[in-house]
Amino acid sequence: MFESILGMDDLSTVQHIGYASESRMYDFTLVFSDHFFGKTLVTCLQSGNSSLLDFHDVSDVSVVKRVFRIQDDEIAHEVSALLQSKIPLAKKFDQYE
Repeated sequence: MFESILGMDDLSTVQHIGYASESRMYDFTLVFSDHFFGKTLVTCLQSGNSSLLDFHDVSDVSVVKRVFRIQDDEIAHEVSALLQSKIPLAKKFDQYE
């Protein structure tokens, strides 16, 4: 038996983008929603790694490296720049006050 604690409909916008480095291909799906404190749900389709990220998060290369398990600094910078070009700069929300 389970109890539903949340259920809502949302008209989301989804964007698929691809990036090829010299050593690997990255396919990302970005889900833009009015939920998640203005953050975008970013999923790497190769690894299945997902995270809620905003512009400030993807601007931090260490976050990009950790979330998507990227070892190479140059590739992480390129992925960061790619995601910065797709994720809007939005106001920050106070989370879980």
